Amino acid sequence: MRISHIWAALACLPLLALPARATGGLGCSIDDANLKLTADTAVSRGMGGQFINFTASAEILAKEAPEDMRKLTLDKALIHHWYTGREIKLSFYSERNDNNFASIDIAIETTLPEGAEEDADFQGTYDLSIFAAPQGGGDAAATVYTGKATCLAGG
Repeated sequence: MRISHIWAALACLPLLALPARATGGLGCSIDDANLKLTADTAVSRGMGGQFINFTASAEILAKEAPEDMRKLTLDKALIHHWYTGREIKLSFYSERNDNNFASIDIAIETTLPEGAEEDADFQGTYDLSIFAAPQGGGDAAATVYTGKATCLAGG
């Protein structure tokens, strides 16, 4: 019996040399005249790339943003995410439902540049859509801003 246990243990030794990569990290940032945003998370390597301990916050500097929606915690506002190893996409949505409806929609799309190493920055763009119903009624339309976004994934 002892010999079989020893052989079983020896057979498992090569598995110890494999890298343990159960999770990695991912972060995105935007910093321009209309939007400042940071998003950070751990990402599982299995189970569909689940986000773990996701945090995000935004400061909306665009003049059309309602005063009470200029600083947002977006931890629970992530409505879609996509991370394939060569693409990172995040989509956020936040709204208020008082007498004057308003919503903020932020979409980030980045890709790893062709030929870049895995630890290089993902480069791309964001769209910031601000919709605020005018006080007292009337026609309302969304104002859209675009800019550059950067993400990084590793681990």
